[in-house]
Amino acid sequence: TATGGGNPVSQRVRSWPPPGGMISGPHLPLLACSTEEHGLGAPADADCSAPTRVDWRYVTTAGTVKPLTDPNSLPADLATAEIGGTSVPLTIRHETGVVNRSIYEITSVDPSPGGADTDQSDAAWNRRLIYRYGGGCGTTFGQGKVEVDLFDVDLLTKGYAIASGSFNTFAAQCNDVLSAETTMMVKERFIEELGEPEHTIGEGASGGAMQLHLIVQNYPGLLDGVVALQPFPDVLTVVSGVADCGLLERYYATPGGSRLTDAQRTA
Repeated sequence: TATGGGNPVSQRVRSWPPPGGMISGPHLPLLACSTEEHGLGAPADADCSAPTRVDWRYVTTAGTVKPLTDPNSLPADLATAEIGGTSVPLTIRHETGVVNRSIYEITSVDPSPGGADTDQSDAAWNRRLIYRYGGGCGTTFGQGKVEVDLFDVDLLTKGYAIASGSFNTFAAQCNDVLSAETTMMVKERFIEELGEPEHTIGEGASGGAMQLHLIVQNYPGLLDGVVALQPFPDVLTVVSGVADCGLLERYYATPGGSRLTDAQRTA
C-alpha cells in the first residue's frame, strides 16, 4: 500500500511457489524425476525440487566447447570474441535448476567465471534471449530433460543468451499451457540473474514449432519473435492422424490385419 496526500492505494501481488503452477491448474503426478541425471542430486520432494547448480565451460580456438574445471585458471586454448565492442574470453556460464517442476538450463558468456557468482553485470550479453523449444509430443508423467542445444557457439559468440526447460520439450510434456507457464517462470529466473531482455526470440521445430504458434497466439508478450521450423500448426490438427497410425500399426500386427494387402492398407 502506498499513500500520497492522504490517499492510500493498494495493489495486491501474489507470490507463487517455485514449483508452480500459476496458470496450468492442479499438478499431475510426476512419476520420475531427472535431477540426478542433470547433476542436481536426488530430488528433495514429490515436485522434483533440487538446488540450483552453476558450472562453466569454454569455447576453444578450434570452435568446440569443453568443461572449464577451474574457473580461476583459464586454459591456453580459450577463444575470444568481440561482443558489444569489447574483446572478451568465451567462458560460458551454465545454470541448471528446477522451476515449475521443470528442469531448466541457461547459458551465457561470462567473462569473469567463478567466485560468488552473484553479479552478472559484466556478462557479455547483447540483451537478446534465445528461448528454445524441443520437439515431439508425449506424456511421460516425468520431469524429462532439455533436448535442445544450449551451447550454440555461433549464437553465444554473438552475445546471445540461451534458455530452455524440460517442460518446453513436447516429447516429455505435450502441453502448451504448461510450456507457456514454464517459459514465464524461467524468464523470471533469467531476469533475476542477467536482467530484462530487449527481445526474447523463440526457436523450435516440429513440436517446438507447435509451442511457438500457440504461445504467441495465447500468451502475447512472452516471445517477441519466433523461428518455427518444420512448422506444424498445433497439436490437435495433427494428433488424430498420428493416433490413427499407431492404431493401424497395432491392427496390422494381428492375424486379421496381417492378411491385408498393401492396396487395402493404403485404402
